[in-house]
Amino acid sequence: MDTFHVIAAHRSSPALLGRGRAMVFVLERLPRPWRWLRILSWLPERVLDAAYGLVARNRYRLRGRRQVCELSTPEVQSRFLDR
Repeated sequence: MDTFHVIAAHRSSPALLGRGRAMVFVLERLPRPWRWLRILSWLPERVLDAAYGLVARNRYRLRGRRQVCELSTPEVQSRFLDR
């Protein structure tokens, strides 16, 4: 995969969210002040996807590049799908 996806409500009625909608889904679940960005959900998907693309293209300039990956806890690892 070359983009960001989230499977929302995977137990009841699953929905695959991509790029901008996936970003808003994650923002809604983060603590304040990030959660306040859920107001972005009012924007059209086209605008959200463009904003996601802008951040994705510039992520290393915004956050820097790391030499090693952060190890996650078993609890966090259980939330990801394996291939």
